Amino acid sequence: MNSRKAELRLAAQFEDAIARGACLAPAMQRDYQLLKRRMNQKKVVESRPGVFAPVDCWNKLGDRQRYLHVLRSMAAKHPDWVFCSFSAAVIQGLAVSKKQLRAIHIASPANHCGEAPTGVVRYRASQLSVVTVNGLKTTPEVETVFCCAARGGFSEGLIVADSFLRNNNMDSRQLYTQFLCIGKNRPGKACALRVARYADGRSENGGESKARAVMIEGGWETPDLQVEIDDPEHPGNPYRVDFLWPHLTKPVIGELDGLEKYRAAKAEDDEQHALNVMMRERQRESRLSLAGFTVMRFTMEDVNAPKRLYRKMKLAGIPRIPLSDSPRLGAPGDSL
Repeated sequence: MNSRKAELRLAAQFEDAIARGACLAPAMQRDYQLLKRRMNQKKVVESRPGVFAPVDCWNKLGDRQRYLHVLRSMAAKHPDWVFCSFSAAVIQGLAVSKKQLRAIHIASPANHCGEAPTGVVRYRASQLSVVTVNGLKTTPEVETVFCCAARGGFSEGLIVADSFLRNNNMDSRQLYTQFLCIGKNRPGKACALRVARYADGRSENGGESKARAVMIEGGWETPDLQVEIDDPEHPGNPYRVDFLWPHLTKPVIGELDGLEKYRAAKAEDDEQHALNVMMRERQRESRLSLAGFTVMRFTMEDVNAPKRLYRKMKLAGIPRIPLSDSPRLGAPGDSL
């Protein structure tokens, strides 16, 4: 009978957690032990130490949604927590790289004592401002972006900063000015300012932002973004390209190949659709070449192995700029 009551109690707790878009962080040891037994039966998954979700629900979630489920469960368990850095960025709808969906980042007053739990990074702030976003406490958005740029380094920071500008219809000069105001005497300020200098809201996704960051870090000329180029066979019907180096003897277009369009075709089990997508891509490249452009295609695999990307850029005739103008990574600091 007691076992039946425990099962019903857990079922109700799971139902409530799912309704909130969260995992379950049980408060009672007996519930924790029961969930551990369910894990052995392959009914639940322990997404983080002490945080559980039904297997069928968990398997339907993408990486970002899984991370948000964990954050909501931790917020329910620790209502005083203020999320910052990359955790706050996810809550605020900003782009982050997949590798940032691991640790949980929280901010505490400078005089806070105590160790952070496993998998949690605690930052101490002399002045801690708090806003509420979708029921979760976070640092203000500009503070969030500054922290990511100051701590995460140039590439990771640019992903967040680009999406912030895109979402808020701001330009890099405005972000730079705000960073100057909030970054006085703070560790990582130089790196954050360099991120602000290069941030561009025209970047459409995190992959494009990371690719551009890798180019800049390698000392290559910075491309223009999301430029429309007329189709020479059908004037008035422009193509929009990811990257463009327009001032070269023969202008170069950079195209970041993603897998989403091919995955969509595969998900539909429609070979003809996949073939049509590939044919359109080839036709697009052919027409851009006819318009007088060199087309340099590359993938995220190239971005993640920069020497491969740099070799393609060199072969395409893209120039490098003086090293003094290329950004350097900043080291994370001990305080926000």
